[in-house]
Amino acid sequence: MLLAASCLSAAPEMEMLSVEGDQGLLLAAGGGPPPPPGDGLVNVMSMGVRMPGSMNAPEDALAFLLSCTDGVSKIPTERFDIDTYLAWDVESMEPWQTYASHMSVVEGAEFFDNKEFDIAPAEAEGMDVRQRHILEVGCMALAGIGITKQLANRQPYNAAVGVGTDGWEWRLLKANDPGGACGPSNNALAITANRFSFVYNLKGPNFLMDTACSASLYAAHYTKLSLLQQRDVDPLDFALVVGTQLFILPDGFVGCAQAHMASLEGRCKTFNSTADGYQRGDGTNAYTIKYGDFRRDRLALLRGSHCNQDGRSASLTAPNGPAQEQCIWGAFRDARTTPPESTVWECHGTGTALGDPIEVGAVRKVQTKHRRPEPLMISTIKSNIGHLEGGAAMSAQIKCIIQVSSTACFATNLRILNRHLDHAAFEALFETEGARFRHAQGHSQVSSFGFGGSNGHAIFWGDSIDHPPTILAAAQRRLSMARVPEVRPLGPNPDDWDSDYPEACFRPGDRYSVTIEAGDAPDAPVRWVKEADCLPEHGDQDDASYDVVGNFSGWEPLRLVPGGAPGTHVATVEVPPGGFAEFRFLQDGDRQRVLAPATQSCRRKLEKILGPQKDLRNTWVVERAPGTMIQIQLLVRGGRKSVMWLDAPG
Repeated sequence: MLLAASCLSAAPEMEMLSVEGDQGLLLAAGGGPPPPPGDGLVNVMSMGVRMPGSMNAPEDALAFLLSCTDGVSKIPTERFDIDTYLAWDVESMEPWQTYASHMSVVEGAEFFDNKEFDIAPAEAEGMDVRQRHILEVGCMALAGIGITKQLANRQPYNAAVGVGTDGWEWRLLKANDPGGACGPSNNALAITANRFSFVYNLKGPNFLMDTACSASLYAAHYTKLSLLQQRDVDPLDFALVVGTQLFILPDGFVGCAQAHMASLEGRCKTFNSTADGYQRGDGTNAYTIKYGDFRRDRLALLRGSHCNQDGRSASLTAPNGPAQEQCIWGAFRDARTTPPESTVWECHGTGTALGDPIEVGAVRKVQTKHRRPEPLMISTIKSNIGHLEGGAAMSAQIKCIIQVSSTACFATNLRILNRHLDHAAFEALFETEGARFRHAQGHSQVSSFGFGGSNGHAIFWGDSIDHPPTILAAAQRRLSMARVPEVRPLGPNPDDWDSDYPEACFRPGDRYSVTIEAGDAPDAPVRWVKEADCLPEHGDQDDASYDVVGNFSGWEPLRLVPGGAPGTHVATVEVPPGGFAEFRFLQDGDRQRVLAPATQSCRRKLEKILGPQKDLRNTWVVERAPGTMIQIQLLVRGGRKSVMWLDAPG
């Protein structure tokens, strides 16, 4: 009976009372990859979002990505009538036809409030729609750092603007409509970026990048360089990075289908064994960056980035694994971090049978250089919103920023993994469900590769903005990372050995201290030093007597008799007519020293036992047929307490 009662007794719990000393050390080393050293960092301060699936704000994007859905639909007639070009038989497709009829659509692309930006109606009517979207989304990003159009009208800012995009569909659409005096200058390619600096009175560098699919990552990289390199010459107040794409003509869909680059099913089936091409999508996204120390206000850090080119590879459009690997290593060097510190890898992930294995192969070669402490999480946003081409890398960067600020990896729509990915060769998980980071901080990095060979890679670091750790939680996490305390054998008898553990038979009220030095490694073993012995409030509980009170005795005390083993107290009672016995215990018959379960109407023998203390009202409940005799057993020994009941013998 003693053995059974001991096994059923609740495990002892230790409560952390206080933390003294330099608490910043615990908060800074809260587990997971640490931030880069120093205060001169590139801080992501705010975001602007406009993506398929009604994602019109960062909060919308978070909800959308958590749901693991997609924003794909049939091409709406507001763009063009796709049925006119649709071929139902791929094998007999005419040169002007396409089998691709779906895309990820940004709704309401035709609407624009020109008065908000002081643009005349005649000029707005001829503007490239991407310019409108850049103004609207950039406006949202600047509002996040407290800058409005009215404020910008009164004072200029020394701020850079970098835009990534590709294509020139609006100009093609308007080929037969010059647009009067505004036509030629209104939609020159450079104006796509220049207009935002003009409207918002920004005096810093302004440029547009077109490296196809990696355009907006190139824009982010060189905008970051402007922010860093100009601080000694002409320091920038902030910088805005934008990526945009909008499809308004059928030509691209026809061309992709004729080249068999588009997915037959109209989805980017990245990492899937059925990957058969990519699916196009709209979207405009932006974020602002500042140089300095903004740890209280930032969303994330743009920790590092790098760009390079394939050079001469198998063909002009074929991906090149060694060049991609070289680009990734460049980003790691710029970020001053290592592959084992990677938490989430946001892949370019177009969804082709050739490109996906080559990209994952480059990731594998980088990650297998060092042993990882945990599997790498791999994901891609293209399975949710398709391929935004010139704006694709920006949508992936927005996802990275949201991931590190919420410390979560968002899922990829994945059914059967492509066997050519060679994923078993390194520790990686292709996430099919949302997953939390192991720690409250980490990295999310993104690769983007232009189909002409322009590669880019960026690394973001962040910690959770939702649940900042308390100092006690940080201390507990630090202790959980430590190795087990040391044991020093002294002779053949284990009772004589010395160790840094707490005492084996510690009792409630015992107090211990642990000292952690600034130079200690996170997993260094700790030493538990006893500070005080327990001071029982009501005498030694092992020597006390106990009564049970319940509905079977009219709630009058019924003395428990000593059991057959030390520390056990036993009573046999009859189940009342209601069919259940309800009870709790008193120490020394004192109604101010109650022992009761932690939950009301408790039917669990393993529930934590509270007391002895006054005003405890919870009870244990045992259901049996009326008149059944049950034996109630209470064990109190060495600070441990447990309860047990069973049908009385005979």
